[in-house]
Amino acid sequence: MRTKAFTLAEVLITLAIIGIVAALTIPGLMQSYKQKEYSTRLKKFYSTMQQAIQLSEIDNGEVTTWNLPAVAYDDENNYDYSTNYMEVKDWLNKYLLPYLNYSKVTDGDYDEETGTQKQSVTVYFLDGSKLGTFLSANYLDLYYDVNGDKQPDTVGRANFAFSFSKSYGFTTYLRQNVSSREDALNKCKNLTAYCSTLLLYDGWEFKDDYPYKL
Repeated sequence: MRTKAFTLAEVLITLAIIGIVAALTIPGLMQSYKQKEYSTRLKKFYSTMQQAIQLSEIDNGEVTTWNLPAVAYDDENNYDYSTNYMEVKDWLNKYLLPYLNYSKVTDGDYDEETGTQKQSVTVYFLDGSKLGTFLSANYLDLYYDVNGDKQPDTVGRANFAFSFSKSYGFTTYLRQNVSSREDALNKCKNLTAYCSTLLLYDGWEFKDDYPYKL
């Protein structure tokens, strides 16, 4: 009696087909997974920050009364990193950190010898994501990195820009300069910091026309 079986050629052809199908579908599945993961973290972050500010207002008054630090400059009129990051840390300790759940806070990458720094104070959340802060004129620039210290950390792909001011409170990057979803999309294409505003319009979902792959 003859036993039916696959030939070696048939097995190899089948494996090749499976490999081709996997190569075509896995990148799309990974992209979809990342989009859902990032979307979930952004929603949680945005909600957490809003709740923290509401709690802080009970103790510290409305955000319009919160005094942001003035930007300090050195004798040569250069941005004074050392002074500014300490001012930001004091501000965070008073207005935000008591109302947030976080794992640690670091002073950023300030180097006294070179006088350079990438960001002022970094807040690490329990899920591994982090919030970097930087003092600008009349604003506190906030960069939320869904990956924490892992790569990638490119703005618009894994790092998303927010801001805090007395006039507008906590919002996406220069939200007041965006008039519509179409305007947000165009600005996101030209300056990735605006991509957080586009995502705000889309309920923190990455739509098909989002300009960048995660």
